[in-house]
Amino acid sequence: MLKSDIEQYASNFMVSHPFFIKAKSGEIKPEQIEKYLASLYYLVHHTPIHLSAALNRSLDMAATELVDHFRHKLGEEDGHDQWAIEDLVNLRNKFGLSSAAEPLFKMTELVRKNANIVATNPRLYLIYILFSEYVTVLLSPDLVDNLEKNCQIPAHFMSILTNHAELDREHVREGLAEIDRLIPATPEYIQASQKVLKDAMKLFDDFCLEVAN
Repeated sequence: MLKSDIEQYASNFMVSHPFFIKAKSGEIKPEQIEKYLASLYYLVHHTPIHLSAALNRSLDMAATELVDHFRHKLGEEDGHDQWAIEDLVNLRNKFGLSSAAEPLFKMTELVRKNANIVATNPRLYLIYILFSEYVTVLLSPDLVDNLEKNCQIPAHFMSILTNHAELDREHVREGLAEIDRLIPATPEYIQASQKVLKDAMKLFDDFCLEVAN
């Protein structure tokens, strides 16, 4: 169910979201990509922080299988924020950008939301992780291609997307299996999972709209 919802979301995004449309039409500027990358750095930098918090919360709950899952994910995500740092350096050098771009507001809101999910019920953080990884796999190839062809943003300046898209193909398969294993298929958890996914989609939409505008 979640997989299908994310696929439908990505399909709609590629034909109707202003960020994707402007990437296709060549209207995205380097300054906008700088803000985009700075925001992705902020998100990815917080991922190990949230995973560590989820691990500790799972220890408090004596949820052994969750502990093992989050410990494994921590190993997978270590150092990925360095990709965004390198992308920003490359972008700024090529286009003469000197600003120290701050993360956009909706990205900080998304990070706060994830922290709240972890503190409240770390099982539901698996839903956000699935969304983040799968939407990266589905959207990144076309987005990076459009930015390179139409907006003169070299693809190797977007390694935070391309590297994750490559790794996350396998992560998505694992994540779907882990959700089935670790999240009870009760009406309460199904409803809560759908809400986490819906909130993540809305915040990601709003963040990309900030970039486009």
